[in-house]
Amino acid sequence: EYQAAIDTETKLEAQSRALKDLREKDSLTNLYNRRYFSKAFAYEWNRAVRDQADLVILICDIDHFK
Repeated sequence: EYQAAIDTETKLEAQSRALKDLREKDSLTNLYNRRYFSKAFAYEWNRAVRDQADLVILICDIDHFK
């Protein structure tokens, strides 16, 4: 019974990671999307403010996908 609970928890964690990937990655290119960028940017912005450091962002349109 204890092992069944551990197995269920392991499966739920794997499904949670899979859902996170679906939410944060583009299904066509498998690259991170705007939602991930926004979350990462907020994290890095707060870190730069806290550390009194510069923050540099480089955005390139490389796919010609219009």
